[in-house]
Amino acid sequence: MATTDTHIPSWMRLLARFGCTGKGLVYLVVGVLTALVVVDDRTMITTKVEALQVVLRQPLGFGMLWLLVAGLAGYVIWRIVQGVLDPAGHGWSFKGMLTRLGYLVNGLWYGTLALTGVELLTGSPVRTGLNSGNNWVSWLLSEAFGRVLVAVGGLVMVGIGLLSARRAYTGSFRADLSYNDLGRHAQHLILVVGQVGTAARALTYVLIGVFFVRAAIVVKPHLAQGMAAVFDALTAPPLGRVDLVLIAGGLAVYGLYQLLEARYRMIAGHTL
Repeated sequence: MATTDTHIPSWMRLLARFGCTGKGLVYLVVGVLTALVVVDDRTMITTKVEALQVVLRQPLGFGMLWLLVAGLAGYVIWRIVQGVLDPAGHGWSFKGMLTRLGYLVNGLWYGTLALTGVELLTGSPVRTGLNSGNNWVSWLLSEAFGRVLVAVGGLVMVGIGLLSARRAYTGSFRADLSYNDLGRHAQHLILVVGQVGTAARALTYVLIGVFFVRAAIVVKPHLAQGMAAVFDALTAPPLGRVDLVLIAGGLAVYGLYQLLEARYRMIAGHTL
């Protein structure tokens, strides 16, 4: 049931803001920590799960990780609300249903990350994340039509990345923001932050999709390792780790944009 004909409930506004903040903090942590360890030539952080582990090892890391998990939980609930209650009014058209399904799938993925955070906090063995992606790809490639499914999944990732790249280039995400009360320079700064961050995230989606397609073609599951494979490729010659630092910085900028979105985001014409 869409809610575009009424005001957005206060609890929904708060949930959206809390969720965007949680997502932004995760990207900030991943991007900043990855860039720092590359510069210091230490062990590479290639997944959001590893970033959570690094956070836990820091002073006050236990409390920091609880905050991140709480933010992720809020984001997951917000995605479920978007998919089920449809506050933006996407409706029941084919495009609308795909958009809402995408919200639910995205929420499911971040839900596994939140569960991983809980496992780290409680000292339980980490079962969600780390090597689990490689395991399910291996299983798919061993099944009938599995190679096709992995390849299609990779092509979908590439498509999402290209759409995100177009969104970054055109700056169309500005239509979702309400910041007309800000000065011209502040508006331009938000535009640049959004374009840089979205472009960096788009590039990672495209590269991950390419690696999944390659894994399906040559039947090598280890190629479909998400960000780990992307970061390994980015550290190869000729640029070495320079381009990896740039991508990591871009992901951190995307996290910053998510924090700005938490403040200025609109839903169905209503400011959060």
